[in-house]
Amino acid sequence: MSSLEDKRAILEELEVIEDAISSRIERNPEIYYSYLEEFQLVNSDEKTPDNISKDDINANRIYINKKPRRSRKQLVLQQHEIALFLQRYRKRMKRLNAFRSDDIESLQDPDMNFEAFEAQIRDIQERHAEGTATESAISSLELKRREYSMFSASSGEDQTILSDIGQFIDVNKLFMWEEHYGEYLFLEQLHQEWLNVVKDGSVTLLQFITFLESFAGTGYLTRPPIDRNSKRYQAFIQKLVTYLGGAFRNTYPLLNHHLLENRISQSFKSYIANPVEDSPRGLLCVACGKHFKIATVFAGHLLGKKHSQNLSTKEASLRAEHTLHYLVRFLAASIGNTRALIERKYAFTSGERNREMATIRDAYHTPAYSPGEPEDVIEAPRQQQPAHPDDVNPLNLPLGPDGYPIPYWLYKLQGLDIEYSCEICGNHVYKGRRVFERHFQEQRHIYGLRCLGIEPSPAFKDIYKISEAQQLWHSLQSSTGAVGATARRTGATSSSANTRKLEVEVEDEDGNVMTRQVYEDLKKQGLL
Repeated sequence: MSSLEDKRAILEELEVIEDAISSRIERNPEIYYSYLEEFQLVNSDEKTPDNISKDDINANRIYINKKPRRSRKQLVLQQHEIALFLQRYRKRMKRLNAFRSDDIESLQDPDMNFEAFEAQIRDIQERHAEGTATESAISSLELKRREYSMFSASSGEDQTILSDIGQFIDVNKLFMWEEHYGEYLFLEQLHQEWLNVVKDGSVTLLQFITFLESFAGTGYLTRPPIDRNSKRYQAFIQKLVTYLGGAFRNTYPLLNHHLLENRISQSFKSYIANPVEDSPRGLLCVACGKHFKIATVFAGHLLGKKHSQNLSTKEASLRAEHTLHYLVRFLAASIGNTRALIERKYAFTSGERNREMATIRDAYHTPAYSPGEPEDVIEAPRQQQPAHPDDVNPLNLPLGPDGYPIPYWLYKLQGLDIEYSCEICGNHVYKGRRVFERHFQEQRHIYGLRCLGIEPSPAFKDIYKISEAQQLWHSLQSSTGAVGATARRTGATSSSANTRKLEVEVEDEDGNVMTRQVYEDLKKQGLL
């Protein structure tokens, strides 16, 4: 086969792969939608498409067509199949690029008479005139389309959604049934090993998850549960990296993990060179675990022999901690789902717990595709005008109890047109003062505080800036230490509780805010 035929065959296969990927996303847009948030988290310097509304994502809608929801097993299975397609795509592109040098050499024309070019044109015309090359190309193209098409691996009554190329993919070999294909993490075994590391059998599974979440911030450096130089601790961190790294690759197969690993490795140098602020103790050296009050002293420490020795002897464990810092951030959704599942288990009765576990186990053994699944769209394009004028919501107003948008005057009256941003929640925007005040007790804000190494308490209400929260936390820690020292000297153990007592605020019928003491005094005087 000539060089041109080789390139034509490669280009045809590239187009077939592109069509195969597009057909799967068209059938189930969630294959792509489920990656938007994770892609933005992993590639923070790259922008994701901003023309996709959350309504389309929640409804699994592409353009104006609403698609049926598929099982999580089928979703992950097709994502792994597309990852296999992309792997073959890159290999074909590499082969295609290898032809460039041959093309340049074949088109060289030192006499500048175009004889080589005209010879290639005649060769192409002769091949197409014979017709045999065209017929073989068409049959080869149809064969490739079948290899990449959905359901092509089905045989008889055994219906599968996989293609001939991806027929050997088995997601059950990648996940345990407890993980539900990446929705949860199986941490029970790691929790048991962690008990042996800390030598404390009272640590619960939820407390272990809290320790795991501390790697999203700097809490694992400033407040480690045990000595970071311990061999048991370092070996356990390596196990965590191995498990979470595999879970991340299996849950998100469409990400470029090789590129991501290179980015993490390249950022290790700056991770070691930059100190961690640990007020009021000063600047913490990541490699040595020592604190320095002044930045110039820390800069001199980096050039010392002790620092170089610690860096060389502990490089493997430091890299493991650095990698775990990224993995915990990338798997925040799975970790949050695992925490919620465990909390539900504690709240369930024995029967309810068994039923939920049976549902997850049955989904693991159920085939990814059922012949009864609908393959057409749920919602066809609508050409007629809306029956009710309120069906049109150009201002994107929230819906009321009747299912229609609330009036614009009520929208303004409730202050829903005013947006409040919270840095602790990742600059999440809340519409309306009431929603903004209520979010301080929600899981997102509490999780943000814990990522900063702050234990949530009522003292942090209305604090939405990271700098203010850290400053308040440091002042509370300092005051707690000072009061504790005074109590030990004087023996007055009750003074620390009184100094941190918070005033309770209440409202009267007119909405006026005052302390409880003032409210009770006014009520006794009959002024309320």
